[in-house]
Amino acid sequence: MRLKKFIIENFRGYKEAEIKVGDFTTIVGKNDVGKSALMEAMDIFFNDKKLDIEDRNIYSGEEDIVLTAIFDNVPEKIRLDANAYTSLRNEYLLNSDGDLEIKRVFSGERLTKKDYIVAYFPDDDFVKEIHSLTIDKLRKKYKDLISDVDQRVSSQIRVEVLKQSVKKGAKLKNVEIQISNTKLRDINDQIYRELPLFQLFKSDRSNTDSDSEIQDPIKAIVKSTLVNEKDIITKLNDVVNEVKDAVSKTAQETLNMLKDMNEDLANDLTPHLSTPKWESVFKFSLETDSGIPLNKRGSGVRRLILLNFFRSQAKKKLIEKEKNGNIIYAFEEPETAQHPSNQKMLIDSLKKISDNEYTQILITTHSPEIAKITPREDINLVKKINEGLPVSRIYESNKEQLDEIVKELGIIPNIKLYSDQLSILVLVEGPTDAEFFQNLYEQYWNENNRLEHNIAFIPMGGNTSVEDFVNLEFIKQINPKKIFTILDGDSSSMNLELDAENILLKKETIEFYLPCEIIKNSLTNNLRRDFIESFEETWEDSPKKLHSKMKSKLKKEHVYRTLNINDLLPDDWEEIKGIFLKLNEDMKV
Repeated sequence: MRLKKFIIENFRGYKEAEIKVGDFTTIVGKNDVGKSALMEAMDIFFNDKKLDIEDRNIYSGEEDIVLTAIFDNVPEKIRLDANAYTSLRNEYLLNSDGDLEIKRVFSGERLTKKDYIVAYFPDDDFVKEIHSLTIDKLRKKYKDLISDVDQRVSSQIRVEVLKQSVKKGAKLKNVEIQISNTKLRDINDQIYRELPLFQLFKSDRSNTDSDSEIQDPIKAIVKSTLVNEKDIITKLNDVVNEVKDAVSKTAQETLNMLKDMNEDLANDLTPHLSTPKWESVFKFSLETDSGIPLNKRGSGVRRLILLNFFRSQAKKKLIEKEKNGNIIYAFEEPETAQHPSNQKMLIDSLKKISDNEYTQILITTHSPEIAKITPREDINLVKKINEGLPVSRIYESNKEQLDEIVKELGIIPNIKLYSDQLSILVLVEGPTDAEFFQNLYEQYWNENNRLEHNIAFIPMGGNTSVEDFVNLEFIKQINPKKIFTILDGDSSSMNLELDAENILLKKETIEFYLPCEIIKNSLTNNLRRDFIESFEETWEDSPKKLHSKMKSKLKKEHVYRTLNINDLLPDDWEEIKGIFLKLNEDMKV
């Protein structure tokens, strides 16, 4: 089950707002516009945190605070009753889009909580409160309709009755079914067990000498381990009891001796042993090869360790709760205290984590460098508006809002221009493609017959980031004579929103143009013997795609940048040369 959308009403700076959530969602905006409030609202929803009266939007009067989460990828089977599985779809507990929509409402001065499911439900008074009935009441009320189902199973009775209600003509409409009352508590608990685990890592964790987790994250690891490893605690407590018994025995013998000298004083003394704080007893440290302890390293390193400790704890909670693996990691300003190189490494790592079908990533940032390398389709801008009342609003990632994000964060193009005006821009699918074509182009047009250097190969990365958007907008301003795109043979379009002429390669991917021997020499230590044998036999005629680690190794060794024209297969070079001739022919126009 995955979070699809989150809606806030009357919470802190928000009168009403919603955010669509993808695999990797980025929330950008200036300070104090509501980025943290959005994350904390999710934390309240998923982890049942308490609200303060100050959390109500000051312009809302006494209106309810409402937090709504909508989930897709709903499991086909769920155990709502103790003895059987059922389907939320067949129980008519999904909304009109087929998603699970849960609304948590906080009302009155005490912010009393009530939970509802927004369901596309039969408009039939006969089944109106069917989910609140006990099995005995279900049998009694619907006895004429359930002769063909197992009457020991509540869900089978409900599904059959609801099916017949719709079959008889009951129309479906969206209704709110309260699931937090006593009668529906079991169903409520079972549904919440299926929701993703939400873990929030906040940016404003204190960073003082008294903060033991920041000063030495290993202390937090020790504490957590001792709390979760019940067997260890049992053994340690057994040791404490043995020590206590032994000390008490010796102390009692001493007191008996004391009685001979002063009975009143002996009666006033009782041996007492305090239970040790085990996290303080065990002293661990993490040291680098240079012998420098972790707690003496910079705050950025300590924060990275703590961040990943936080991730490991989230995974443990999944196991403990026997959840199905869905987890949402929420990071406030993950770039805090990190060098730019670490920032990129961190975002790249989070992208890989988000590739897991059971994991979603949410981050907040006001860093232009972070914003421009995150996925473009799920970036959201938070701004304060003044339409009568100043409130925060979330804007989705369309072209107009990307323009606003670029302006607000000061994102600049990442294109390195030549000194002269460019005549031809060639957009390719990635950095290795750009290295490959730039290298071979420069070799072909040697010093004696090269035309003016007014052509550039620009990697666009599939147009998936804000950086790509900025580069594209910049390209439009350059207004070159011609724009080409060179696409892999398995591509249909880069969806660039530009007037460009597509050139489709004959081979599926750029590494297929590399000679077998060069790949083999670069990857000798990364290829199994059986892979090498099949690789050599098939590479020229029907090559198999290399996995990501192999491609990373080729890139790291600059194979594309150092490749020689003479190493290419004759047919491959004829194809590439034909492309270069085409590009230069167009430069003369």
